[in-house]
Amino acid sequence: MSWEDFLLTGRRSPTPMFNGAAECSQEIDVEVQGGKLNLFKNFDMNIIIIQIFVFLIVICSCCLAQEISFTERSALIAFKSQLILEPTDKLSSNWSSKAHFCSWFGVSCSNQRVVALKLPGLDLRGTVSPHVANLTRLVEIDLSNKLEGPLPSELGSLQLLRIFNVTNNSFSGNIPANLSWCKDLEELYISNSFITGSIPEEFGLLSNLKALRLNNNNLTGKVPTSLGNLSKLEYFYLHENDLNGEIPASTADLFSLKLLSFRGNNFSGSIPHSIFNISSLQIVDFSINGLSGTLHSDMGKQLPNLKRLFLDSNRITGEIPSFLSNATKLSYLFFTENDLQGSIPREFGRMLNMIFLDFEYNRISGNIPSGVFNISSLHILKTRHNYLSGHLPGDFGKWLPNLQEIFLSHNLFSGELPSTVCNATKLVSLEVSNNSFSGPLPKKLGNLVDLQHLNLQVNRFVNEPHHSSVPGCLPSSRLDQLDQEKACTGKCHYHCQYGSS
Repeated sequence: MSWEDFLLTGRRSPTPMFNGAAECSQEIDVEVQGGKLNLFKNFDMNIIIIQIFVFLIVICSCCLAQEISFTERSALIAFKSQLILEPTDKLSSNWSSKAHFCSWFGVSCSNQRVVALKLPGLDLRGTVSPHVANLTRLVEIDLSNKLEGPLPSELGSLQLLRIFNVTNNSFSGNIPANLSWCKDLEELYISNSFITGSIPEEFGLLSNLKALRLNNNNLTGKVPTSLGNLSKLEYFYLHENDLNGEIPASTADLFSLKLLSFRGNNFSGSIPHSIFNISSLQIVDFSINGLSGTLHSDMGKQLPNLKRLFLDSNRITGEIPSFLSNATKLSYLFFTENDLQGSIPREFGRMLNMIFLDFEYNRISGNIPSGVFNISSLHILKTRHNYLSGHLPGDFGKWLPNLQEIFLSHNLFSGELPSTVCNATKLVSLEVSNNSFSGPLPKKLGNLVDLQHLNLQVNRFVNEPHHSSVPGCLPSSRLDQLDQEKACTGKCHYHCQYGSS
């Protein structure tokens, strides 16, 4: 078959198109409709042209790689130049021109590109150079030091960044809003760094964010409702700022949340009830704010993983929800300094993982449920300054092998102090002052060898004739103070404190 046939019919010739290497260089003319089509003037020349083209691509790639390498090295040198270094500092000696920058301390590379700059805890001083943004393949930045000045807005161009940690610095100015351009960000830590201004509304665009720590700064304004879009967020820290307004209802949309800490701000209004429907929550801290309103009656129904709940130092009213006992993993529960009323729910005796239970400075009345004194994991119980009444259970202390501190003062308790309190052998502090306890003190009180603080004053304990002082004072401790003041009833009030003066 001729070449003309091949071109016109598209069918292959049964014989080889070229026979031997010699034919590769011959001129091939094909007649097409009376003319000639010159397919290959010189086949060897085409091979050479292709080789030259490939060679140029390789050369250009090498040039580009060298240019990128120069850019990244220059960015690191610019970063170093903004630091105040001593000759003994790690970066002074290690970041040397004699070594490739990928071998420098704190620098990690992949395919000769910088992917991580990790220099935490070196007490570095100086400012953050905007040239860091030229390290365009950066995935992680950790500069937890003593850096100052503003955070460069250019950092928003680091499109591959996943972890950004600049905690424990002394920055000035605001959080750059264009950090929201870093769409792959998963962890953002700018805590304890003196940052001012407000939380950027644009942060609601960081759809991959799992951890956001902006705590211990001087942030003001309200929490943007847009942060409710961060559906992957697990750890949310805003504590110790000057934020105000109400807690956004959109916070309840953070259905992956495990830790939520808004402590120590100026939040007001009630806590959105739907927040307590986030079943993944493990720690919630709304303490030291101006929050008010009541707690929903079914609070705790949807909190199977909750371990710590801090609502202390607010203005919360109403009763303590009994459904909180459904949060069976709860180990720390703080209601201190609110305006709660009613009684301690009887169901709280089923909270068998409780370690620290605190109801101080409220208006709670009634008895302490006897089941509470059977929680063997309990370390600390505080109920001071309430209206609690009744007698302590006769086996008080018998099932509290881990109890270290108990504060029951300034209530309306009566009856005797059960001798079984001495079974709580790890007791360090026992305070039952300003109640109406009566009868003799337990004779084995002195067997509590770890006891350092004992306050029994303003009660009606009987001073038995064979007791010249509080019985069984610790042989291993020094009695700092013992007051026996006669009341009008003729009874004695004891105030006994152990420890160093």
